[in-house]
Amino acid sequence: MNGISRRGLVRIISFTLALVTLLGAGCFVYSRRARSAELKLEASYLRAVENLNDYMTSISNTLIKGKYANTAPMLESLADKLKNDTQGAKESLSELPLGQLHLENTYRFLSQLGEYTLSLSRKLSRGESLTEEEAANMEKMEQYCASLREEVQLLEDSVQTGTTSFKSIVQDLSGNSLGENGTPNFTDGFKEYEEGFAEFPSLIYDGPFSDHLTQQKPKMTEGKESVTVIEARKTAAKMTGMTEDQLKNTGEEAGNMPCYTFSNDEVTASVTKQGALPVYYLNSRMVEEGDLPQEDCVKAAREYLDKLAIGSLTESYYESYGNIMTINFAALQDDVTLYPDLIKVSVAMDNGEILGFDARGYLTNHHQRTFEKPALSMEEAQKKVSPNITVKNGKMAVVPSTSLTEKLCYEFVCTGADNENILVYINAHTGMEEEILILLISENGTLTF
Repeated sequence: MNGISRRGLVRIISFTLALVTLLGAGCFVYSRRARSAELKLEASYLRAVENLNDYMTSISNTLIKGKYANTAPMLESLADKLKNDTQGAKESLSELPLGQLHLENTYRFLSQLGEYTLSLSRKLSRGESLTEEEAANMEKMEQYCASLREEVQLLEDSVQTGTTSFKSIVQDLSGNSLGENGTPNFTDGFKEYEEGFAEFPSLIYDGPFSDHLTQQKPKMTEGKESVTVIEARKTAAKMTGMTEDQLKNTGEEAGNMPCYTFSNDEVTASVTKQGALPVYYLNSRMVEEGDLPQEDCVKAAREYLDKLAIGSLTESYYESYGNIMTINFAALQDDVTLYPDLIKVSVAMDNGEILGFDARGYLTNHHQRTFEKPALSMEEAQKKVSPNITVKNGKMAVVPSTSLTEKLCYEFVCTGADNENILVYINAHTGMEEEILILLISENGTLTF
């Protein structure tokens, strides 16, 4: 009679019990690791919202002071602080899993705060007075900032008290309707805030985020054919490094640059309806501590731009906050740097991953220029630079003005008497000093003011 012996049966049962025990232990270890990773991610989000709250508190206080400042040095000092705090606020906001809310107006508002205040300080330094409209704009900026601060505080308090969690927020934003998990929706305030910018006044000033620069019809989409969502999703997949089926069409954007938007749990990408051109991309993953060198970050950004088949570009300056380095690229034409045609690329300093891309300035302004022959040579223009500073090198550049016109200038990189790094722009046709910028070089990057 064929069968399993008693000893064989015992062995089978023993092996089976051992296998079950091993699998159970493996599941327990996996479950603990998954829970640990979940708690770590939740803590990183909480740290980001706490930092954002701190920045917004500082910004609000600075704007209150700005309403009552009446001298150029004071406004300039406040503007410098605003630029640093708003950059930190944007980085903290980008670390939160709120990409599907499409907070483009909020990011733009934060960018404008320091630039607009700086433009007013320059006006006072010329001996001019602020208009009632400019004073009202400062008041409005403070009000909008206070409202955003309230939303941030509500979110922070809700997470700290356990009323909600970022896990539930991500689930709600990923669902077909917000708040579908039965939890109170703590992101509606951000959404309403974003939509509230329809009532915000246009800020027209001499700076890269002035509203007059984005109220133009984009030059890059002129004459381009309209595309379908399917065609646009191909561009979004290339921007995000994902497959097309991983991206959901999450809406459309109207305005001067109509776009399709695509998202999943961590990323958001926008593509023009005309020509399927890449507009912006944001990856909200938390970045671990990293020290990837600047040259490696620039290389990663350049490889990304090459993948998108964007034309000739040169990097200008960079900033690093929250272990993310943002590099600014300007277009090149005939060795002339075109500063209005700006693209920003953000690189994670832990592994070189691309976390952000913004080509709105480039799409709005980029076109083939026709340059008139300069009235001055570079040597003649250099003589217009103050003798109190030393010129290191020079090149030609196009710079934006407060109107929708542009100016062809010689850009001179200089050193001041106290070793300051200075940029001087001399108009190539009139010989006038158009702009003087101080380069602030630190471990966080190279900034201009």
